[in-house]
Amino acid sequence: MLRRFGRTRWRKTPIAGSPIHNLGVVLQAQGHFSEAEAHFRSALQPRPDYYEAENNLGESLLMQDRFNEAEEHIDRSIALNPGYAASRWNKALLYAHQRKKEEAYAIVQDGLAQSSVYLDGLNTFARFLATADDSDVRDPQTAELLARRGCELTHYFNPYFLDTLAAACAAQGCYLEARQLASRALTIASSLENDELEREIASRLKLYGSNKAYADHS
Repeated sequence: MLRRFGRTRWRKTPIAGSPIHNLGVVLQAQGHFSEAEAHFRSALQPRPDYYEAENNLGESLLMQDRFNEAEEHIDRSIALNPGYAASRWNKALLYAHQRKKEEAYAIVQDGLAQSSVYLDGLNTFARFLATADDSDVRDPQTAELLARRGCELTHYFNPYFLDTLAAACAAQGCYLEARQLASRALTIASSLENDELEREIASRLKLYGSNKAYADHS
C-alpha cells in the first residue's frame, strides 16, 4: 500500500481556467483521493484530451491502490502528451509498486537526464523507495542516491528532499545523519512557516532519535 508519507505535496499548482480540476488538485494534496478522483473525472467529461486531469486521476487511483485503473489513465496522459514529466514519473511510481524495478528505474534515469528535472516526481519516487512496506520494493540505497541528487538540485535548501534523504539514511541504520538532515529540514520548514510539514518532520525526528526508521513506525 502507498503510504501517506510517500507523496510529496509542494509543487503541483492548479491550472488557470479549470476550477473543477483545480479543486481536485487541492483535495488530492490534502489526501482526499476519492473526492479528488470525482473532480478529475468531471473535468475530463468536456475535455477528453485534458492530459493533466488524466494524470491526476491516475495518481488519485494509484494512491487508492487501484493500479489497473491508475495505469489506464496515466498511460492515456502519456499518449496525449509524451513530454509531460508528471505522468512519466507517476508511471515509474506505478511500476515500482508493481515490483517492476527495471522498468521503473529506466523511466527515472530518463527523467534525471532531462534539462529540467521534475522535482516533485523525483522526491516522491525516492521517498517511496525509502519507506515502502514491501521489502521487495523498498530500496533505501537507491532512495538515498535520488534524494541526494534532489538536494543538490535544490542546494540543500528544500525541506522535502532533506526529509526524504533523512528517511533513506534512517532506513539504512544511519541514524545520526538522519537526525542531522531532519533537523535541518525542520529548521527550514519552520522558517517557511509550513506548519504541517514542520509537525511531520518533528515526528520523524523523534523516531530517528530512538534509532527507528519510518518503516518501523506503524
